[in-house]
Amino acid sequence: MRFRAALAAAVRFVALALLIAASPQRGSAASPPARHVIIISLDGARADALQAAWPVSLRERSAASWSALTTLPSSTLPSHTSMVTGVSPQSHGVGFNDWRPGQMRLALPTVFTEVRRRGGAVYLLVAKEKLRFLVPEEVPLDYLAYPRHRQADVIASAARLFA
Repeated sequence: MRFRAALAAAVRFVALALLIAASPQRGSAASPPARHVIIISLDGARADALQAAWPVSLRERSAASWSALTTLPSSTLPSHTSMVTGVSPQSHGVGFNDWRPGQMRLALPTVFTEVRRRGGAVYLLVAKEKLRFLVPEEVPLDYLAYPRHRQADVIASAARLFA
């Protein structure tokens, strides 16, 4: 029952985040460039469970990888490090799954460093404090919320960012 409640809350967050993001203008021949790119990772969620709850309106306005496979080890930090760096755990060397503020953060180039290099802003909303590890020290965080698993706080933060 807890899984279903967490899944429902996560889907509501995804829905809000995607609805807030810029949508293509109706009637235009080509879609304008995206104002926002939102990466949403629902740690530990199965693709089939997400597909069952994914609203059609979001499918039409988003991209998803339903066949993506995790890395081994399939722990949060090794897997998410691979996701943001594009390399395997054997290449990035992150085998631990514990991080605390004050410890070193990831020092490898990531999707976040590439966005910053191209002049974009990085906003990170996390419900697990250890995911802050993924943002390298040289990337200034424009925003970081650690809502301690309160979905209402995540949704409120996303609404402020993408309004």
